[in-house]
Amino acid sequence: MAAYNSTNRTETGSQQQPSDSQVSLIDRNLTAEAVHQLLLAQPDYRMSELLHTYLNPILMVLGIISNLLAIIVLRRKNLRNNSVCFYLAAYGVFNLLTLTVVHGTNWSCYIFETPCIGTLTDWSCGLWTFITHVIIYGGLWVVVAVSIDRFVYLCLPNKSLSLCTVFSAKVIVVFIVVGLVVISVHAMWTYQLQPQGCFIPHHQKDLHTLIWPWISATCYSYLPLALLLTLNICISIAMCLKKHRCRQMGRENEERVENNYITLIVSMLFFVLSMPATIINIIEIHFPLKWISIELVAQIELTNRITNILTIVNLAALGYVLLLFSKGFRDETYLILKGLGLVPKSKHCELREMSKYSDQLDRKHVEYEVCNMENSTTNV
Repeated sequence: MAAYNSTNRTETGSQQQPSDSQVSLIDRNLTAEAVHQLLLAQPDYRMSELLHTYLNPILMVLGIISNLLAIIVLRRKNLRNNSVCFYLAAYGVFNLLTLTVVHGTNWSCYIFETPCIGTLTDWSCGLWTFITHVIIYGGLWVVVAVSIDRFVYLCLPNKSLSLCTVFSAKVIVVFIVVGLVVISVHAMWTYQLQPQGCFIPHHQKDLHTLIWPWISATCYSYLPLALLLTLNICISIAMCLKKHRCRQMGRENEERVENNYITLIVSMLFFVLSMPATIINIIEIHFPLKWISIELVAQIELTNRITNILTIVNLAALGYVLLLFSKGFRDETYLILKGLGLVPKSKHCELREMSKYSDQLDRKHVEYEVCNMENSTTNV
């Protein structure tokens, strides 16, 4: 999820140890337009532009369909009374907002060559950063919350009846949103419009500017990703032990087991697809400025595009993961499609009607033969 923060750093760039034939961009003192023209001559940069132009919108459309399907199905009567389904529906809402508001807006501004909302004025820079941070990282913390829900269910069964409920899930999601608002509100006055984009000015050396970005980065990426890794390991171990015990006892709730597997798959997929963007973002931030060169800027930009694609795939995967691994989700989806008339009617009803009709004919035929036998006997 840190890909969004790193993709807006094209002109400040990323860096590679310069050789004798390479001159640092800092030494060249080039304008942003000149840097862009030099980047267009690099194959890596042109490839990144092609990926962003053609692949991103396809993934975004697939993601919008996937998350809409997940939200609609998970809020049906048979599923909405489950805490895991509520968390996943909330996760789908955050994914949908991220795909449309954040990635969709950025792609539209890029295609139509219009300024992004965050680069219009100083106040829009801070406001847009605040809004996007709440939207982007809300989904991450919802995944952490549903993983904690399954951890409590598996490892603390005595407390699961009171903690693993829909009411608790609603309270936790509200708490997540409020917490992100508190953590992100500093962007309203710390981020300012710079020649390179919307960033925190480097000339500010007050304690708030130096410390708070690290606090927010910890809350946005480092802490939740560390929690996801730890919870995934604990849930996997608990599921293996519980499965062994249930085999000995000979009983287990199928729906609960399915929820455990779905949560683990969604959580692991999120962690795997989000880590590359986070790692690249950290590397890019800590590169020495004197190493900046055109070649490395192009390479880092291509890497950023690839990690951004992985992030969009992560946002788009929810509905398809549920279709693949959740029988209850597939059944509810089938009922929706059947109600809309998008699936052919089943032949079972016709077969049952034919069998009933044939049974009636056989019964009438037998009764007729019995009557004839009685009549012939009487006549005799």
